[in-house]
Amino acid sequence: MAPSSSTPRDAGRAIPRFDQIETDRLLIRRARLDDVDTLHERRNDPTTAAFQAWAVPYPREGSQELIDSVVAADGVPPGDGWFQVVIDERSTGDTIGDLALHLTFGGRCAEIGYTFAAAARVKGYATEAAAALATWCIDVVGVSRVSAQMHPDNVASMRVAERIGMEYE
Repeated sequence: MAPSSSTPRDAGRAIPRFDQIETDRLLIRRARLDDVDTLHERRNDPTTAAFQAWAVPYPREGSQELIDSVVAADGVPPGDGWFQVVIDERSTGDTIGDLALHLTFGGRCAEIGYTFAAAARVKGYATEAAAALATWCIDVVGVSRVSAQMHPDNVASMRVAERIGMEYE
């Protein structure tokens, strides 16, 4: 998959624009302004927040600001902050989660994260989506390292990381 365009970031290195990734069951796409409600719902799920850095209730303004900032980035992940993409189930078109991407060292390293609606868990979607994003980071962005950090009690996320080839450090 080739990037549609790029924008210079981080010491002159171009970070490719993210458009979308399709897997067998998922469409991983750029966020749109109308994604605020589904993001806000996921951020307010206590079973999700238990393993994240945010508290419930999560303010709607926070969801709006996050979506606004990602949409304003026009698909180009920043070299110094987090970038979110949205995961839709292809068969239904329903939004089921999101992926987070944090590029560091001038786009040479990537940290990824994943959050799914409760109804979309334990179906292999997280593994499918995380593997697709990690592959995009390596093949398109050209990173040399993809990592993930998670709460030490989040065994399900640890298993996803292991299934896509990450090792515990």
